[in-house]
Amino acid sequence: MHVGIIQHDLPPPAQAAAVIRLALDEAVHDAAAEIVNAHLACTAILTKELRQQTAQLEETIKAGADAVVAALGNLGDRIAGELIETKAVPAVAEKVHASMLEELSLEDRINDEVRVILEAFQDDMRKTGASYPEMFKKVKNELARKYKAVL
Repeated sequence: MHVGIIQHDLPPPAQAAAVIRLALDEAVHDAAAEIVNAHLACTAILTKELRQQTAQLEETIKAGADAVVAALGNLGDRIAGELIETKAVPAVAEKVHASMLEELSLEDRINDEVRVILEAFQDDMRKTGASYPEMFKKVKNELARKYKAVL
């Protein structure tokens, strides 16, 4: 086998090629850091806004629940006085009221527990990009199952 070198008659380049250097400028690093910081700031603002809206919604629901409790209180008195034969109507009415309030406040207590859990994991959620409302719903469903609550 014969290997040879072929020469071409190419003219030399008109100018010497410039040396190309690739380097990361500090501005590139600063821009990336600014983008990350802006993303974190936006996430914090959105989380705060979501919590405020959730709190307002809960206040509205509690106001409605208070109205329901008042109506159920009357119902509890009627149940204790008319549907249950007892000589201790006030004591029975009080127990009926307590059990109704317990049932109505169960979801509030579960929501509070969910918030505590999610606050403990908020850094991990931020790092992984987990959605707060989605995680809230998942944790709430798990706690409802745990407490055998129907929400």
